Amino acid sequence: MPAFSVFRWRDGRGWLVLAGAAHDEIRGHALSRSAADGAVAVITLPAADAEHTLDDLADLGAPAGYIVDVIAEPDEDILLKIGEAGVVVISASGEPDEVRSALAGAAVQALDQAFQNGAVILAEGAAAQSMGAWLLGDGFTPDGFAWLEDAVIEIGPPPVGGDALAVLESHPEGLAMALADDAAVAFGPDGQVELWGSRRVAVTLGAACGGY
Repeated sequence: MPAFSVFRWRDGRGWLVLAGAAHDEIRGHALSRSAADGAVAVITLPAADAEHTLDDLADLGAPAGYIVDVIAEPDEDILLKIGEAGVVVISASGEPDEVRSALAGAAVQALDQAFQNGAVILAEGAAAQSMGAWLLGDGFTPDGFAWLEDAVIEIGPPPVGGDALAVLESHPEGLAMALADDAAVAFGPDGQVELWGSRRVAVTLGAACGGY
């Protein structure tokens, strides 16, 4: 299990990058860390934003890329297109639980395959939130994918807000992380933890870890 200080995240040969929002500097860093063969796969929620994201990545010097529609495409196409990618950019707005539902099944299975093969997984906005263990919602905390274990992720500048702190009251073994729109945390295959962009990231620990 890769680990650094309080962070624990999914085993794999790739990079997991959690970003507050779409940001050219962060996307450029993600492209530069790709060690896997393969093109850039783009997933956007809503899907109508995909062409813009693909064009932006091309302007940043990305290799050939393509769009993956995780809502409309059949599972076999999703598994092939994401699983063979060298970089996967998931850019999402909306509620984290809706994003999680859209990615559940074939998409997250393919993301894990790509990650094990060494791909960079860049999750932006609500997609980054879906990678935590718990999701912020209207009075409830559904489970996320837990690629960043024991964590709840909120989008917004530090400090960590009250909704995320409330999650720690129910999960004192966890941590809450606030990501500004222009910041990201990158988790590498050899235990690296890096702050990208503005570095405006805050982490609050639950009571069981000596924090809140």
